[in-house]
Amino acid sequence: MIIDFILNMSYNLLKSFHSVCMTGSISKAADHLNVTQPAVSIALRKLQKLHGISLLTRNGPKIKLTQDGEALQLLVSRMFDAENMVTNFLQSGENLETGLLKIASDGPLLPLKLLTLFRHNHPGVALDIRFGNNLECWNALIRREVDIALIAKSGIPNQANDHVRMYHIRKSGVSAVLPDNHPLTKNKSLHLKELLSQPLLFRETGSNTQKLLDTTLAKLGHKVAPVAVLSSREAIINAVAMGLGIGFSLDDEAIGYRNIDSIPLAELRDISDDVVVTLPASVKRKIVHTAFNYAKLLSAN
Repeated sequence: MIIDFILNMSYNLLKSFHSVCMTGSISKAADHLNVTQPAVSIALRKLQKLHGISLLTRNGPKIKLTQDGEALQLLVSRMFDAENMVTNFLQSGENLETGLLKIASDGPLLPLKLLTLFRHNHPGVALDIRFGNNLECWNALIRREVDIALIAKSGIPNQANDHVRMYHIRKSGVSAVLPDNHPLTKNKSLHLKELLSQPLLFRETGSNTQKLLDTTLAKLGHKVAPVAVLSSREAIINAVAMGLGIGFSLDDEAIGYRNIDSIPLAELRDISDDVVVTLPASVKRKIVHTAFNYAKLLSAN
């Protein structure tokens, strides 16, 4: 019992440290672990005090690893990758006759195309697909709740780029989503300035689409107060269909719906870099490796 307690304590301390390394901040690590910020700070202090080493320094909200911290992060990453490999091996078959692939995606089109390929070539493999904004999908991946994420590359923190495996699928632009009877739908493309006098619907913080829109508006010097902030793409589409305002989505995310039109925005062409991303240990699994190969097919279409 005492040994189990010590092991569990060390595991939780290392998990807190690893989450801080992957996210770059204590507040984001706390969100990932579903704990409070003080809990993460206490865990870091305990880990350093327990072993008499300095692992990181703080400059306000910014975190910088010491030399010992970088060395430990490499070892801890391998440890959690190995744990993930064991879990996945026990939970999923590797013959592609059976198995489960868990996916998080910030848009519907790519995972549904992936599902089509798996259903055609490996009908015994089930896909568990969850949808969320860019940040939610990234969090699900680093918590190891999913095997792969289909997200915009901008959602991956810079410090995590060397700790993941990713493959570029495509570039996307952002479109305005309007009621199909709106006068502006006669245009083949629109400029943001044409929309400033219209009631606008924004997405929540964590949305890649909203991040791209905010950045472009700021560069152009436009200040916009939306009439509403909605927490999902579906809410935006429904609100637009009801005539409540103009929303925004990636180019192919609002096509095929009744009562709305999607018009490309000239300032936001090829601005989102969509990738498939996984953790290093996961890509060694046949089912994940196969998903990456299929993603290459998607990039060719």
